Amino acid sequence: MKTKIIIGIWIGMMILNGWITVGATADINNKSPLMVGETAQFLVDPSGEVVFEEMIAHEDSDFFEFQNHGSRVFQFGLTKDVHWIRFKANDFDKKITETCDQYLLYFDYSGIESVELYIPIQDREKTRYVQFLGGFRHPGIQDETGYIFPVFRLPRNIDPEKYVYGKVESIYSKNFSIGLVEETYFSRTQHLLLMSLSFIYGAMLAMMFYNMVLYFAMKDKMYLYYVGYILFMTIYQMSVTGILKMVNFNLGEVLELYTLAATFVAIVFALLFAWSFINLPAFVPKAKYPVYGSFCICGVGILLVLSGNQYYANGLAYLMGTALPFLLLTTAITAYYKGQIISKYYIIATAVLFTTVIAYVLRGLGYLEHNLVTAHAVTASVGIESILLSFALADRIRLLRKHREQADQRATELTHISMTDSLTGVFNRRYFDTALSKLQENTDRMKNRVALIYIDIDFFKKFNDTYGHPKGDCVLRALAKVIRKNIREEDAACRIGGEEFAVVFYHIDENKTAQIAERIRENFEKTDFSDIAPKIPTVTVSIGVAGLRNDETIEAWVGRTDEALYQAKATGRNRVVVSGEETY
Repeated sequence: MKTKIIIGIWIGMMILNGWITVGATADINNKSPLMVGETAQFLVDPSGEVVFEEMIAHEDSDFFEFQNHGSRVFQFGLTKDVHWIRFKANDFDKKITETCDQYLLYFDYSGIESVELYIPIQDREKTRYVQFLGGFRHPGIQDETGYIFPVFRLPRNIDPEKYVYGKVESIYSKNFSIGLVEETYFSRTQHLLLMSLSFIYGAMLAMMFYNMVLYFAMKDKMYLYYVGYILFMTIYQMSVTGILKMVNFNLGEVLELYTLAATFVAIVFALLFAWSFINLPAFVPKAKYPVYGSFCICGVGILLVLSGNQYYANGLAYLMGTALPFLLLTTAITAYYKGQIISKYYIIATAVLFTTVIAYVLRGLGYLEHNLVTAHAVTASVGIESILLSFALADRIRLLRKHREQADQRATELTHISMTDSLTGVFNRRYFDTALSKLQENTDRMKNRVALIYIDIDFFKKFNDTYGHPKGDCVLRALAKVIRKNIREEDAACRIGGEEFAVVFYHIDENKTAQIAERIRENFEKTDFSDIAPKIPTVTVSIGVAGLRNDETIEAWVGRTDEALYQAKATGRNRVVVSGEETY
């Protein structure tokens, strides 16, 4: 039932996130078809040496072979190539040229390293170009409006007959859309998308702080690994989505440059968490080697980031991002089938992450269309994963407690079996000896508060020889039943020999014990054995009673009880004798 609830929550959150992001996209595009990619042209510059002045000089020639794009989304994938994009304002509604200063031009991917925008402005009878800079390569000098991805406010008097040029470079994926939207309608998009992302990051941070408290309470490193994973994954996702720019624009831009380092650190914590949670060395020892390899790759990735080789680090991050969920999922399933106590929430969490990471990687490589949903799918899934992993930790505690209780119950049952006489159901000689040993440790405290009786069936050997051992067993069971019926729950009835029983009485004096012994004798004498065999005579017992005295050892006390029993048998049987007194 809980699994269905969690899956329902996940689906609900994904629908909510999808509704918000799709709604945000629709809000941008519903007013008019202002997606630049449908009418734009693009040029691939592998060398990165083409400059804008050279581009303008050959604008009216075929020196640069621009290609028509023809679709809404630019999907250039992972490449070092520089891409030039151009379009004219008159390709769209004339309203843009008339009120261009009320429009925004946006690139809907925050991972763009550099955007150089060249916009033609009509200045009297002359056209001049104004440059706008965006992306995290230009910290502090951007001309962006301060949103999570590059957004530029268009200037007045755009020349509709001249091309608007955009030069795009990125060490990350270059899959994005370019759109034109009125500024008044864009604010709603901003609020919707920020609300969605804030909801997800809020859930992640809440789970992180909750498990940090559990770490300090339980001192279990597993919780620390979880907190480390969620912390660095949150930093990575907040950098990738650009939401940190809304808090501090320059800080967000700097973190975007080094966000891959957070990715590799998050992967290390995820592996440490899996190592501890799954207990890899014990259940999936062969998985140690790919884990060790992953640690090495993450170390190389961090060094590449710090040395400025983000492009190659990004390639490693895509490799690890794809391999890690697959490794964790297969390892968890393998350990589960080998008997490891693994919460189903952990398996669901890794399955969710694996699915969305594959979609994200395919989007990054250009095989899956870029949109706000595919761009933020991993963010949503990591939010879900943080909740599921937290549930997995709690469920693991529950499962361990359940198994511990079952083990304790089995141990109790085994102890009971080892301490119980299988024929009569009362305790056996081992239990009796253990009880006396415990009394030996507490003799001072138990003086005058404990008593012992010995019960022996009269002429039992003759009974067995006459009627057979099966009928003798019936008599033993009947006596045990009478004893249990007449003693208290705290007292301990034991079969200590063939036909000999003992009862240890706690918190009682010798006189009351003698009265109980007499009831046992009388009730057993009245027991009807005609259902066993019609000619069986009345069976009786002899009982010896002794209370533990001051300054008396356990051995002496047991000896007095045995002596009282001997006296009961010697004086005619079928009677109760209290040690040191006449026949009861």
